[in-house]
Amino acid sequence: MGLLAYFRGEALRLRRGEEDLQGAIASYQAATRHPDAPVAVWRELGDASRRAGDTAGAVAALSRYVDLAPNAQDRWLVETTLKTLKQGLGT
Repeated sequence: MGLLAYFRGEALRLRRGEEDLQGAIASYQAATRHPDAPVAVWRELGDASRRAGDTAGAVAALSRYVDLAPNAQDRWLVETTLKTLKQGLGT
């Protein structure tokens, strides 16, 4: 179910309709509650949360991604994004 929810979120993210960002976030959040969700769900949830204006949610999700995928090829990019977001939060 986690993988299914993740891909539903991806489809909504890519479609980019009026309500799709919130739908993608809901799907990503649902995916995180299942053990078969890919680690990338945390990165996508973080990015979608950032775009929706939820900086704290973005920081939480992206931090979880870095914790779960310490050797990810895009770690440097995620950490740069996290640094910028945290500065915006004043932390």
